[in-house]
Amino acid sequence: MTSQLDYKLNDDDVKILKYLSRNTNKTVYQSELWKELKLDSRAVSRSLQKLESMGFVRRKEAVVNGRKTFLIEPENQKIQETLTALRTQGPGAEFEGVLDIVCVSCPFIYRCYQGGYYDPTNCSMLSEYIKKQVETASKLVKPSS
Repeated sequence: MTSQLDYKLNDDDVKILKYLSRNTNKTVYQSELWKELKLDSRAVSRSLQKLESMGFVRRKEAVVNGRKTFLIEPENQKIQETLTALRTQGPGAEFEGVLDIVCVSCPFIYRCYQGGYYDPTNCSMLSEYIKKQVETASKLVKPSS
């Protein structure tokens, strides 16, 4: 199996691959990807160039709202194989699902409590995360006809 070190993937590269694997049915443009992931646009551009050279994605020129950008076409099978390899190697693999929870990277985590100004019961980021998790799980469990 291929490891993160075999491809020399950095954290931004892995974050992009994870995002693409979770959003397989969504049209993804480079100009929106950095905003979604809260990364520097130049870092995303460099990562996508590297991922394209490695065969993880194809970028096709596009114009969105009058501005040039790239449509990102992921190679889903290669991405899934690599992410599976990353989850099964080394320490930290047992925390894979936990680290994706939006609360882990929230800047307000230490001021967040029930009834407070930052309240998890009213958090739009947490609600959106849960909604995506439910959608993903429902796609995996298809009822038999």
